[in-house]
Amino acid sequence: MVARNGCLCSLSFKDWRLLIGKKDRNNEQKNKQDVLKQVKMRFLYPARMEKWILRTIGERWRQHKSNLKSLHFDAHRSKENNLKNVPKGVLDDQWVALVNNWFTTKSQDISEANRINCAKRKATHTSGTKSFARNREDMDHLFGTEGTRSRKEIPP
Repeated sequence: MVARNGCLCSLSFKDWRLLIGKKDRNNEQKNKQDVLKQVKMRFLYPARMEKWILRTIGERWRQHKSNLKSLHFDAHRSKENNLKNVPKGVLDDQWVALVNNWFTTKSQDISEANRINCAKRKATHTSGTKSFARNREDMDHLFGTEGTRSRKEIPP
């Protein structure tokens, strides 16, 4: 919720680190303090969690920008048509900054390179969140076998 709030986390920044003042000290980390203040109003947490909270909000902010691009931006349409397609909940000036950023040659080159690299991927990891060690242990219990690391006995 905080990451999608345009008043707290402006979409006009290209990088989360610029937003919270990590890269540019002129920002004086005011945005960072405002974000943490909003979180403190809703939750009680120890001070050591602030780094994790900011990292998580940064991930959500970046995902929000990605969702906006996939749902409301069409690279095949003109810049003016994209500027007219302002999503609900997004401030007009921030949408203009986003569209202008997405139409830069640098941004388009990065997007094209990512698209090509994604197409090269042959197989995805499909074992889920369970580690291979846990899967092996479960298979041992299921088949009633005990194998060593060098030799696993396969049941008949």
